[in-house]
Amino acid sequence: MQYFYLQFDPYSGSLIDLKASLVWQLADHVGIGIGYNDFGFRFDIEDAGDFEGRLRWDYGGAIAFASFMF
Repeated sequence: MQYFYLQFDPYSGSLIDLKASLVWQLADHVGIGIGYNDFGFRFDIEDAGDFEGRLRWDYGGAIAFASFMF
């Protein structure tokens, strides 16, 4: 999990990234896995004269991957 928040008037924003996964090691240096990733970004502007607004971006979904270690 990663989380970041910043507030500097009139701006504020946050970023969150969550990931859970399971890995099966096929051999000493090779593995395969499945998981889920959820990401969210939000940026707000308040009381900044004529403009107030919000930018928001979210996504999430299943992931499949392979890992190779040296």
